[in-house]
Amino acid sequence: MNDSPATVFRNSVHPAVDRDARSKRHFDRHRGPVTCVAGIPGRCAAVSSGYDSALGILDFERGVIELLGYHRHLVNRVVVNPSGTLAASCS
Repeated sequence: MNDSPATVFRNSVHPAVDRDARSKRHFDRHRGPVTCVAGIPGRCAAVSSGYDSALGILDFERGVIELLGYHRHLVNRVVVNPSGTLAASCS
């Protein structure tokens, strides 16, 4: 698979995730406590969630975090499926 982890997850984010103007702003860290981090099997990456309502994907090889989207409320939990192709989050 040649897609980056962010591309795979960004294309599969549930419509309930708020993709308003906030998602177009620069994202380099969570703006509050991180509530959950889930590793992506087979990759040196993880998906994170936080009190700032954001979901991010951390790519440890490149040393960057990319925004996946926002919930309307803080995000409590994120999980990644065993094949590392899908993530689910709840707020």
